[in-house]
Parts: sequence; C-alpha cells; structure tokens
Amino acid sequence: MSRAQRSAEEDARITREVAERAIRRLDILEWVILTGVAALLLFGVPGGIAWRRARREDRERTQPTMSDESDDV
Repeated sequence: MSRAQRSAEEDARITREVAERAIRRLDILEWVILTGVAALLLFGVPGGIAWRRARREDRERTQPTMSDESDDV
C-alpha cells in the first residue's frame, strides 16, 4: 500500500469519526429540543389556561355588577 493510499484511508477514518460524533451530538440536541417542547405543552398550556381563568375571576370580582348599581339608587 502506498503512502498516499494510507493517508487517504486515514483521512476517511477521521472524517467518519467526526461525522459519527456530530450525529450523536445532533441526536442529543434533538431529544433536548423535543423534551423542551413537550414540557411547554404539558406545563405551559395548562398553566396559561389557569392564569387566564384567575385573571378573569379577579376582574369579575373587582368590577361592580349591574345588580350592585341598581341597589344604590
């Protein structure tokens, strides 16, 4: 085997190792992103709904109702 062939094979081996490492890192990143999206859906959506409901209840409690105004007259 010539020196050029060995060098080419070594370059190919290094390239494969780097590609495999990049694939593993991207796979991990994919799982992190999917987990984050799932967490947003599982916690963020119900939390947002509860927050809106609490704000609406606070607003209804602080605003006078029509029956309260008719009692004053």
